[in-house]
Amino acid sequence: MKKWIITLIAFFIVFFSVPVPAAAATFISGDDAKSIAYKDAGIEESQVTQIDELAAYRSGYENFYKFVFHTSAAKYVYTINASTGEIADSISFFYQSDPRAEVNMSAFISAEEALAIAVSDSGLPAASLKKQEIKLDNDKNVYYYEVELKTIIGEKYEYEIDALTGDILDYEYKR
Repeated sequence: MKKWIITLIAFFIVFFSVPVPAAAATFISGDDAKSIAYKDAGIEESQVTQIDELAAYRSGYENFYKFVFHTSAAKYVYTINASTGEIADSISFFYQSDPRAEVNMSAFISAEEALAIAVSDSGLPAASLKKQEIKLDNDKNVYYYEVELKTIIGEKYEYEIDALTGDILDYEYKR
């Protein structure tokens, strides 16, 4: 009787511990990811003057391509989902030829407005904030506020907010 129970237990251990192969994941190619980004940016591949990087990485259960490319008018940063081909994130920094480059700084939103935009977007109550930092910065004459929020429990929110429009250009959350 003991041998029969031991055999049955061994069978279940072997049977249920054998991995079942998962369906093969399909990904778009790096070239496909570039084409998606170029189309979204409204440019042709022939207009690209430089590609700084093309990296594939994994975040959680998803795979992404991230790359930086330049034209004579702008710098673009794109993150493309490698499984779906959807744009996960994109940022454009326009050079001197962009009309925004000649904007008078008096047209910018204030640092207090940038802070209010970040706090509102984060959904944090003001009482939970331990530290707030705001800095006006620019990249190729595109001005933006770097806003950093730290909570009393150690969470960190980082924003880049367009100084002219108040649009959120980039967002990052860290625990």
